[in-house]
Amino acid sequence: MRKTPLISLKKKGDFKRVFNRRKSAAGPLFVVYAAANDLGFYRLGISVSKKVGYAVVRSRVKRLVRESCRHLLFEKNFSENDGQAFDLIIIARAPVGNLPREGSFAKVNGSLVQLFGRLGVLTK
Repeated sequence: MRKTPLISLKKKGDFKRVFNRRKSAAGPLFVVYAAANDLGFYRLGISVSKKVGYAVVRSRVKRLVRESCRHLLFEKNFSENDGQAFDLIIIARAPVGNLPREGSFAKVNGSLVQLFGRLGVLTK
């Protein structure tokens, strides 16, 4: 298990680099962009627009995504791709704001597992 925490992507240049790689996967709840990095740890950027909901809803979605990524990338028994780490940008789509409280973490987690699998971020 990896000890490094999730680091946030904050600089505009980092976001541009990930978007320019054009490696993405989309589902009904999220769009995920991924780019390999040479840093040895994962970095995460989360974007939740006002279309998702009010501030309370947007903050809740960010917390769910952050917790799901921490769970998937560090605690599950997934093996990393030859020690390769990624910069990830997760963009929430409007339907994620309408998820009921009960079972929302499972739906977010399942959606991210599927998208990460398509991008090759996680391998079982």
